[in-house]
Amino acid sequence: MVARGDVCESCGTVCRATMTRFADGSRWGMCHECTRQWLLIWRFFCERQPRQANRVRAQANSDSLARADGGER
Repeated sequence: MVARGDVCESCGTVCRATMTRFADGSRWGMCHECTRQWLLIWRFFCERQPRQANRVRAQANSDSLARADGGER
C-alpha cells in the first residue's frame, strides 16, 4: 500500500511527491517533473496574459487573507 504523499496527484506515478502551492492558492502533491512542467506553463501564461495572471494572484491573496487560518491548510 502506498501512502498518499508518495503518489503524484497530477500524473499518478509512485514517487516522492511534494506539496506545491500554485498562484491560485491551490496545493497539489506533485512529483518534480510535473511541478517543473506546471511552473513552465504558468511562466508562459504570465508572459502572454500578465493582467489575467495578476488577477489570479490577487484573487488567491484576497481569499487566503479572508480565511481565519491565513490560507494555511
